[in-house]
Amino acid sequence: MSGRAVEIEATFTIGSNPFGFKIFKNSTAEATITYNYASSSLTVDFSRLTRLVNDGGVYNGVYTLTMPEYLRRGSDIKINLFIDHSILDIFINDRWASSIRVFPTDSDANGIEAFSNNGSTAVKSLRAWNLNPSASSGIDGVLADRPAANDGPVNVYTLTGQLIHRAANADEALDSLPAGIYIVDDRKVAKTR
Repeated sequence: MSGRAVEIEATFTIGSNPFGFKIFKNSTAEATITYNYASSSLTVDFSRLTRLVNDGGVYNGVYTLTMPEYLRRGSDIKINLFIDHSILDIFINDRWASSIRVFPTDSDANGIEAFSNNGSTAVKSLRAWNLNPSASSGIDGVLADRPAANDGPVNVYTLTGQLIHRAANADEALDSLPAGIYIVDDRKVAKTR
């Protein structure tokens, strides 16, 4: 499968070897989401992915989530992934969740595949859907909870995490852009005209 706006729902019977998904895959890079039975942990690894680095020195693109409950070999694990361009939401067994910003920069990094090391994991079900980015959200009348900055440098991003302007004057940062929703520093800003 491929895409940057995707939902994946999979149920695996846990074996003794790691398994999971490769996402944002192209010919030179990929991110991995790996469940490891031995440590009862899920590791999300962006270290081999071309991206805007937002965690250098802290996580360096590798996030390990230890399950709050040990999942036994032979038991089922349900993994739901929601990939929304620059956001990865992970739900495990409809009980535990994590959300991570990715900031991938290669426009062709949109391949997705499931994997199992040495094939010891059984796939009970695997379904995936491309999400419709043009569907209306039904959100109307967005109000700011604080006044917008009116001076100083700001960075402007699309909702997919693509940097549009770096260190732009806050008063003029959106002037040359079409109507839409943008991330200005750490706030979503709607430009209506």
